[in-house]
Amino acid sequence: LTTTSEHGYIILETNCRIYAYTNSPLQIAILNLFVHLVSRFSNLVTGAITRNGVRQALMHGITADQIITFLTANAHPQMQSRTPVLPVTVTDQIRLWEQERNRLHPTQAHFYREFGQRQYFERVYRYALDIGVVLWANAEKQQLVVTRQGHAKIAELFKSQRPTNNATNPQPPAQS
Repeated sequence: LTTTSEHGYIILETNCRIYAYTNSPLQIAILNLFVHLVSRFSNLVTGAITRNGVRQALMHGITADQIITFLTANAHPQMQSRTPVLPVTVTDQIRLWEQERNRLHPTQAHFYREFGQRQYFERVYRYALDIGVVLWANAEKQQLVVTRQGHAKIAELFKSQRPTNNATNPQPPAQS
């Protein structure tokens, strides 16, 4: 006889419901990392892949691709015979939950505005691009957001180019 671990033991429905034909504590523990387990019988565990379950796994360093690979590798033989093995709606949803978590990264930055003269904005903007510190810019409104390290370098630029006559080179732009 062959065991379910050799042939796969997971059935996944398009509504994210999951049925795992196993009594292995290890396999159940792995599923519990990203599945909200609902019931457990002697050789069957049922549950659902939920947003919170996937987010919890992501916080522990498990990626969406790792979850999908695990589900594919352990899919029941009936699912293995289909192409694709897992429902596309479920794999897409898992990846969307990962993207949702990764879309924002807080970064300390400085916002420059009110450059006064267009040529002054363009000079600072080009310099910031050259040193790779631009996080966001709007040339039309003469607004610029640079990294914290970039702010220090731009401040050095202002100091090194500080003229004796302020008419040819205005003061640093206002920042917020």
